[in-house]
Amino acid sequence: MILNNNNVIFKIFFFLFLGRTHAKIADRYYSNKRKVKKRLSKKIMFGGFCFLFFIAARMESTAQYYYNNLQSQFFKKGYLWNPSYAGGHADPSFFGVVNSSWSGFENAPRNIAVSWDQRLSKTAGVGVKLVSEKSGVLTRSVFIIDYAYRIDFADEQQLNIGVSGGFLTDRVSVLTDPDGRPDINLSDFNKKPGYVDGTIGIRYTKDEKLEVAATAYNLKNYFGKNSKSSFEGNTAKAALLVSYLFNLEGASDIKIKPLAFVKFYTASNPLVVIGNQFEKDEFSANLMWYSSGNFGGSAGVRLEKSRANIALSYLSGNGSGFGQQLELGIGVDIKRRNK
Repeated sequence: MILNNNNVIFKIFFFLFLGRTHAKIADRYYSNKRKVKKRLSKKIMFGGFCFLFFIAARMESTAQYYYNNLQSQFFKKGYLWNPSYAGGHADPSFFGVVNSSWSGFENAPRNIAVSWDQRLSKTAGVGVKLVSEKSGVLTRSVFIIDYAYRIDFADEQQLNIGVSGGFLTDRVSVLTDPDGRPDINLSDFNKKPGYVDGTIGIRYTKDEKLEVAATAYNLKNYFGKNSKSSFEGNTAKAALLVSYLFNLEGASDIKIKPLAFVKFYTASNPLVVIGNQFEKDEFSANLMWYSSGNFGGSAGVRLEKSRANIALSYLSGNGSGFGQQLELGIGVDIKRRNK
């Protein structure tokens, strides 16, 4: 408002003392000046927007790594979080899962994982995982190869040790300035090369009922070599799981499996998950509680003829609205041909 008043006074001064022509010149001068300022302010606003948007996207991404955990990894497919599960079934196993958060919003978080694992021998197994994690403008693509070895002890005790190596790439959607040109800083970010990291996992079982498993992620960080990841704001360091499978008293065909899971992060408190799965014949269901304030559950069915498992999971948002998820998991066991 002050600038507009000054413009009027300045033009009146030109008109009274220098004539109408000079007043028009002054008017064009201020008109061009306003256009220049407007154009400059647009560039400043866009630059600030890009900076804030990029920072917010990184904050959103690291927050999602805390809230966005695949539901299928707890009861349906432990191989998704621990390489020692590779080859855990007698037959080759395929599993695919799609996890979506905040559906209906542009650039909503999305997690897609596809895995294949099988036994090499009675004591060894291998597996491959392809993972795509998207949150906001940030996307991570991962290719992982796993190897697991089983050691048998007395009294039906087993110890499985698994190691994995993965190639990871981080990318961000390129934004453009008001003139339609790609933003240089974001373009340079996408030119960063991929990097290699590893994971190690162990799993102890007894009588096929008691299960204790642990995983250490991003092994480079443990050996003093910082990962080249762009998602280091709040990434997972390790995880621990304890579960026990037993038959319901008076109903031997109903199986119950309580579970406790803890995941440790680099920049936040551990995430604790408590759950319980019920299984009867080909049907299964579970309920989950998260220390982040979320509640979840899933229902699944096993199709004997096709040797397929299908499960649909839902996780509610917490008090702040974070973490709401919908997930679909499909697994198929491939029957080996008789030699």
